[in-house]
Amino acid sequence: DTVLVELKSGVWLLKEKLEQLRKECPEEEIAIVFPDDGAHKRFKAKFHGLPSIVCAKVREGEKRIVTVKEGEPTGRHCVIIDDLVQSGGTLLECAKPLNDLGAAKVSC
Repeated sequence: DTVLVELKSGVWLLKEKLEQLRKECPEEEIAIVFPDDGAHKRFKAKFHGLPSIVCAKVREGEKRIVTVKEGEPTGRHCVIIDDLVQSGGTLLECAKPLNDLGAAKVSC
């Protein structure tokens, strides 16, 4: 009972890096990608001014199937942001449809 829990966020660091990328490569259009509704609900308000892409994730046992539900990745640098990452499997699966739809670059 003497332990105080304090939740910290690294979103500000990501926003700084995104701003740096925008300055270094102004011709590169950056889009924020949410691999599922949970990440979208948690972080959508934090990235005003950037286009967003929302994906849908379905689990079949250990397999994850991710599709693009909303938004356009074509020609954009897509930055995937998730609210919970354990193995990174969802991030990798999310990159596949983004690349298939013509994303210029995918980062997470």
